Amino acid sequence: MITVATSMTYSFFRPLDVSAALCPFTLHGLSAHTPLDTLSLFRHLALDIIVASSYGFRLGAISKWALEAEDHLTVAIGDFPKRGILRSTVPKWAWNLVCKIPNARLRLLCDSDKIMAEFVSTRVYEMRAKLNAEKIPAPIPVPTIVAPTPSHFLSAFPTFSRSSSRASSPAPSCSSEDSSFSEDTEKSYLLPRLLNYKYPNGETMPETHVISECMGHMVAGTDTTSISLSYFLWELTRRQDILRKLRDEIDAVMPDPSATPDIKILNGMEYLNAFIKEGLRLYGAAPSLLERVVPVSTSKNFAGADGFDLMGYALPPGTIVSTQAWSMHRDPAVFPSPETFLPERWLPSYAASKGELVGSADEEREAARLARMASHMMPFGTGSRICGGLNLAHIIMRVVLVAVLRNFEVEAAPGTNEKSMDMRDSFVMFPAAMECKLIFHPRVPA
Repeated sequence: MITVATSMTYSFFRPLDVSAALCPFTLHGLSAHTPLDTLSLFRHLALDIIVASSYGFRLGAISKWALEAEDHLTVAIGDFPKRGILRSTVPKWAWNLVCKIPNARLRLLCDSDKIMAEFVSTRVYEMRAKLNAEKIPAPIPVPTIVAPTPSHFLSAFPTFSRSSSRASSPAPSCSSEDSSFSEDTEKSYLLPRLLNYKYPNGETMPETHVISECMGHMVAGTDTTSISLSYFLWELTRRQDILRKLRDEIDAVMPDPSATPDIKILNGMEYLNAFIKEGLRLYGAAPSLLERVVPVSTSKNFAGADGFDLMGYALPPGTIVSTQAWSMHRDPAVFPSPETFLPERWLPSYAASKGELVGSADEEREAARLARMASHMMPFGTGSRICGGLNLAHIIMRVVLVAVLRNFEVEAAPGTNEKSMDMRDSFVMFPAAMECKLIFHPRVPA
């Protein structure tokens, strides 16, 4: 699990890395009305952040995106789920035949697992060699002092300009693919922690398991982050009432548009928190079934000789059970008007503003209402299998949202509408158009 403490020490919050991550916003070639596919933009940004926080490595995926160049790792991560579906639905001989077709794009899809494994394996072997050479002991303590998010985060925004095309002039200097971060920050990365981890019997985690875990982090955190952020911003293009409230709160804590507040301040922003909760309720990126198989139980909680009892229902071993966020997040008994995007439902002051809180009994009911809603939220899963990157995801969402909304007006491009953004389930959720094109205009100072 990535904790809040370790998330806040990751290189994502270091000046050079953050300004580099947002370098496409400094492109001199962005037209006044050029739509940007935010699914692609935030996919590249998320991958850069995940690679940085996992390995301390500057991938530069978003730099390539800014120059309209293809990043094979980003493509591979997008292809990997498609590869899994295709491989599971055709016979082995047919799959082998498909992989021999001399088509460059098809070969990338077929080799997506190899591309990811090769990248991760290289990082693992590099880090293992460095740890062995330096004899860094494990575990490594987490720093207790968390520096504020650097003011360099948004230094690029004031220079945002608009001309003919996205790539008509060179992008500003961004981090190169073969560079790594300074050694004094390596303690907080995910990879050395995995390599130094020891099981209760004293054995270290096999490197094959480390590689698999790191690949899972990249796949799980890239598209999910880009999907949620894209839907959040699209929702704001049609809800000016919500945008005004967010802007009032953001502008109050961020008078300088080039200085992002400390993450502790962002975490304490009541309306921003409510907006993100409501966004994850309706636009959580993984609303699909999460299947589990009832094992041969050794528990006393039996129904009969072998079955497992779940809330009074007998489930024999081998039974597939599952739950999913889509229905839980839309239960009208828990979320009145469930299809309405209403951040206020998460505010303790919401009922009071309507005059519904009179005494302590009403306040207790309001607290129970908020707790019940929270218990029905599972955008990152729940229980022991909950997403290990949820804290990092929350930090990324907050930082990106305040950065964009403090500096830009956001407009839906022609063709980006309810039909194109209709949600489609492919385990992770995608808009029907498979893109979310938005237009960003620099905010005019009041």
